[in-house]
Amino acid sequence: MPKINIILILSVIILLISAYFFYLSRTIDSYYAVYLKTGDLYFGHLATFPSLTMTDVYYIQKNETDNTLGLQKFTDSVFAPENQITLSRDNVVWTTKLKEDSRIIKAIEQGITTTNQTQTENNNQSK
Repeated sequence: MPKINIILILSVIILLISAYFFYLSRTIDSYYAVYLKTGDLYFGHLATFPSLTMTDVYYIQKNETDNTLGLQKFTDSVFAPENQITLSRDNVVWTTKLKEDSRIIKAIEQGITTTNQTQTENNNQSK
């Protein structure tokens, strides 16, 4: 009987530790920026456990016609990816949590590109 109790106690401890790390890895309401060695910069919700993954992913894209920058939703890419990226920790240079008043978050929530937002702000300042 004592062996069964020890196994049960260890199982509960392992389950609690796993649940704790799973809880810590979920940043459902927060947006992060992740910069990779390749020079790519992604924005989205970041989870760190069990692997480094991002959901609701956006990246900066240059518009070749007017030489402006804008946000591109990852799922809108030509190759139609799913809404999740698994990142290699070896390729990540840095990560940072974005402030709630970040222009990137505002653009994502409003469904507009940073290009449109910047042009609107510039037009308002010149008036």
